[in-house]
Amino acid sequence: MYYSCKEHVEEAIDEVVDRYGVAPKIEELSNTDHLSTTCSFCEEAANYKVSNETHN
Repeated sequence: MYYSCKEHVEEAIDEVVDRYGVAPKIEELSNTDHLSTTCSFCEEAANYKVSNETHN
């Protein structure tokens, strides 16, 4: 599972596809989660949770 800002969402999608071989589940974070969660690729606030449904 990856958290990503708008700039790194494609990178997060690629990571899930490369690792699990399936299209990821992409969820937009709520305002509360958005403020407290950082991107897995930089220090910006995350906008999305990108995961494989069976391997969260």
